[in-house]
Amino acid sequence: MRSFKSPKDLKSFPSDHPAKPLLTELVNSLTTFEGYDPDADGWVVLIDEGDIDKPLIDLWEDWTLLDAPWEGVMKVDGFYEVIFLANNQFGIVFVVPIQPWLPPHYRSALEEHLDP
Repeated sequence: MRSFKSPKDLKSFPSDHPAKPLLTELVNSLTTFEGYDPDADGWVVLIDEGDIDKPLIDLWEDWTLLDAPWEGVMKVDGFYEVIFLANNQFGIVFVVPIQPWLPPHYRSALEEHLDP
């Protein structure tokens, strides 16, 4: 699980990773407004293989991705964008690759929450 709170966090991320364009777009759109503070406004998290059933330690010690109350889910270029909004200001976008390693119960739950 990798967190991206600024464009600087993307510099060390592999340029050939399939998620790089989407992560770049999300991070840039989030961080371009004046006064952006990740602790107050939120950030982007990439869920990697092996992370799917781990607690979201940086956020909540006892929640997995399935426990978070999602605001919405979208499919974008081979990934799920899973939106969590804590309030009117703070939100986190989870980027989940649509890959064979994604367990069927996660895939079903995400598909059920897809925005039209």
